[in-house]
Amino acid sequence: MCLQEAAFSLGTRLLRQLPPEFSHDLTHFALKHGLGPRFSQKDPETLNTTVFGKNFSNPVGLAAGFDKNAHIVPALFNLGFGFVEVGTITQFPQGGNPKPRLFRLKEHKALLNRMGFNNVGMDQTSKNLSEYFEKNPKTQPIGINFGYKPGPDGTDKNSQHKALSEKLKHFKNQNSYFVLNISCPNVKGGRDSQFGSALKDEIGLVRKTLAGAKLFVKTGPDLTFDTMDIVLDALTDTNVDGIIISNTLPNDPANPVLSGVTEQGGLSGAPVFEQSTNLVSHVYKQTKGTLPIIGLGGIMNGEDAYKKICAGASLVQVYTGLVYEGPALIKSIKTDLIKLLEKDGLNNISEAVGCHVK
Repeated sequence: MCLQEAAFSLGTRLLRQLPPEFSHDLTHFALKHGLGPRFSQKDPETLNTTVFGKNFSNPVGLAAGFDKNAHIVPALFNLGFGFVEVGTITQFPQGGNPKPRLFRLKEHKALLNRMGFNNVGMDQTSKNLSEYFEKNPKTQPIGINFGYKPGPDGTDKNSQHKALSEKLKHFKNQNSYFVLNISCPNVKGGRDSQFGSALKDEIGLVRKTLAGAKLFVKTGPDLTFDTMDIVLDALTDTNVDGIIISNTLPNDPANPVLSGVTEQGGLSGAPVFEQSTNLVSHVYKQTKGTLPIIGLGGIMNGEDAYKKICAGASLVQVYTGLVYEGPALIKSIKTDLIKLLEKDGLNNISEAVGCHVK
């Protein structure tokens, strides 16, 4: 381990002693002011891949929720990510739910959050993205994740989605893709579209505004296979370009997912790995590999990432693993992926996609 990596490993351990949200904010401050690491080594061709018409230097991305407002994107790419997803963005600025709203569950290698779409709103985030793309016209792919939350004037979901997609459509010719978040457990109505016929109308409205853009839909990990098939029918009918599996797992204090976890919110990390990976495999099988999948949920090391890919994910994302392992995790995952490909006699990461699905 080099001196820089050792320093940031120590920093990660120190940050884990601080309250979770304060630690998160402090990390953002450091990255925004150029105090983050730079892992600038070029990715080997073994990890280069092309998915939904876009080129990725490696398949490891950062999930939405870390950089909600798109104000530290350059620093995140310096960590070695192949792509970064910003948001979730809403039409109006949102303060989110009352604090405390972020909890570490160290014994489970998990986080529980009920942040509630806290973000600066579409106008400021759009400005931040504009400034970034102006300075970085040849950037790695960036995902723009957006969702609905009742605003101060009571604007309904369709009106908000129309306003959001109108604002965001200016980025469709940049190296970006868009994500409709229909699976947040921490906002009122944040998951309703997964379970009803409204999904097709919701996607159709966004698709019309973002014509020509790459559009993904983000689902939860607790869907049954039958419910996921209903979602897939809607995605097929509306020509969605891909699916992200999965969001956080809802925890009900009255019937907790994990024994003794009595906070309301969404679980991420190791407890989500198996369910989300099974859904990845199911979707890959049902679509015969024709619908690109971004897999996340519980990726803590390179072996976890490889399992997601072998289950059918063309790309993977991390978040909770980054909190526990620090910025060196990205380099570690990529190193492990190369070794696992060599072990299986594969020449490129794309050859591993779905290789364990029967």
